[in-house]
Amino acid sequence: MSVRITSRHFDLTPEVQQYIEKKLSRLKRYVENAQSVEVLIERDRYEHKVELMVKDGPVSITAKTKDPKLVPAIDALMDKAERQLKKKWEKVRGATKKQKTKGSPKKSSAVAVTAEGSEEEVVEEEEETESTGMAAAVSKRASTKRRAMPLEIEKLGLLVFPPNEVEVPTLSFEDAALEFFFADEHFFCFRDEDSEDLCIMFRRKDGNLGIIKPVIA
Repeated sequence: MSVRITSRHFDLTPEVQQYIEKKLSRLKRYVENAQSVEVLIERDRYEHKVELMVKDGPVSITAKTKDPKLVPAIDALMDKAERQLKKKWEKVRGATKKQKTKGSPKKSSAVAVTAEGSEEEVVEEEEETESTGMAAAVSKRASTKRRAMPLEIEKLGLLVFPPNEVEVPTLSFEDAALEFFFADEHFFCFRDEDSEDLCIMFRRKDGNLGIIKPVIA
């Protein structure tokens, strides 16, 4: 991420420049390959005015703050910029989801009442489905209860907790990355919409994302 820092009416010390660059590293997850990142600091008689301009296509922003002291002004600026970038990315992600949903064929169902008694048949089917669902729920709770206790590994001095059941969505790599980007988890499970393979997306040490495809040996 290329950064240009400009000061007006005062000389910027190396310490302040390093502080700004360190704070800007928080924004790398949003604008790792930004076209340009500019920080403008202007000092007048009473306060410091700090402005940040980020140009990165759909997530470009401009943030401004001011404070009598320089460091609080920089801190407030970075907080404001991070909120703006996160909001922009959420809008981009929402637009991507909406476009994908709009282009997907919608499933539809219809019940044709052709003779007397058809309505009763539908009700019976719904009641049967509800009963089956309740039985499955009871069975699931009983199964969960049996697995509730963690497994103790004495040699390692730790506990292995039972697995959590989660819904696994079917997504493209791009949509999965957008979902995972703002999550607080360390990994994200999904099915590849092309191959239908189970995939696990994780955060790499370099800040990028990696994908694992489990294979049963």
